[in-house]
Amino acid sequence: MVDRDRLRRSVELERQALGAAALVAMAPENIYYASGAYIDSQKDIRERANFAVFFPHRPPLLLTSDIELAGARAQSPLEDVRCYQEFADEPAAALAALLQVEAAPGPVGVETDYLPARWQAILAASRELIPADRFWDRLRMVKSQGEIDFLARIHRDTERAILGAFAASRPGDSARCVAARMMGLLAERGADSIPFLALGLGRQGSRLVHARPDDTPLEAGDVVRVDFGGIFGGYWSDTARMAVVGPPSPEQEALWQGLIRIRDRIIAAMRPGSSMVEVYETGKAAYAAEGLPFAMPHVGHSIGLEIHEYPLLCPWHDEVLQPGMVFEVEPFVIDPELGGFHVEDLVAITPDGPRVLTGAFDTSRLFVID
Repeated sequence: MVDRDRLRRSVELERQALGAAALVAMAPENIYYASGAYIDSQKDIRERANFAVFFPHRPPLLLTSDIELAGARAQSPLEDVRCYQEFADEPAAALAALLQVEAAPGPVGVETDYLPARWQAILAASRELIPADRFWDRLRMVKSQGEIDFLARIHRDTERAILGAFAASRPGDSARCVAARMMGLLAERGADSIPFLALGLGRQGSRLVHARPDDTPLEAGDVVRVDFGGIFGGYWSDTARMAVVGPPSPEQEALWQGLIRIRDRIIAAMRPGSSMVEVYETGKAAYAAEGLPFAMPHVGHSIGLEIHEYPLLCPWHDEVLQPGMVFEVEPFVIDPELGGFHVEDLVAITPDGPRVLTGAFDTSRLFVID
């Protein structure tokens, strides 16, 4: 899905700008992006390190552990995939030795935010290290059409899993039971793993941002708020939807409609050339227009190989919207009497403006569980 020609051109321009002899990707998401090898075990076993190394005037290579070598060679389009011996070799020392042989003298661009201090010390003993963390963030923030299409599909599948679980649930079912249905349906739709599911019931539970589903039963009048996603082939989905047990009260429906209008105003402001701050301020103004309290540090975030990618729709990131960017737009409001209300939708930026990629779950009204 990644545009490999764009990747190599961008890496070479960054290497030249840094004056580096080589540029190295290290974090799991950047290894996948840079090498095409999805080495999932790196997330759980930190010392099972991988390094995608880019040089001038020669193809890049991937250095992995011997236990992952066969899988990496099967997945990666890179012709040069090498290994160190896990447990016997220190990964950073293996990288340092490789650079001594393969790279010209000079500094090396690395992900200093990811490297443990011990590994940084090992590498710094032989090379000057230049931080290149933001480069990978900015490179991944503009998606290929293949990435956008894939993100759209897995988000719609996530919506369908939520919808199916709500439709199968009845008053008296526990929050844990609803969550189990949801996770089962997402697994059936191809999720490799399900790293998070926040599901809260009623006035109190729905207010918890990351509510853990428990044995609390669904009762008439309860709102049900879920924020849920999975990982599909390395890419994340993340969707928030709501239901109410039995017919919603006029107050519940009115608050929901206000939240939907806020969401739509934020999306309408997401045009190429607009800044993160401008979109954030639009969201803030939309809350004020609805008479709702605003206490959000952001009104949306990028998503892809991480659940929160750079940039966020917030006052602190100075990027402008570009075609190919993809964001979750997620207004959230807490009412002391009604609970927490939340909606989250995937939006792609196109030359003609924003395009909503979710829509398999109708949000025009609160879903009713009866």
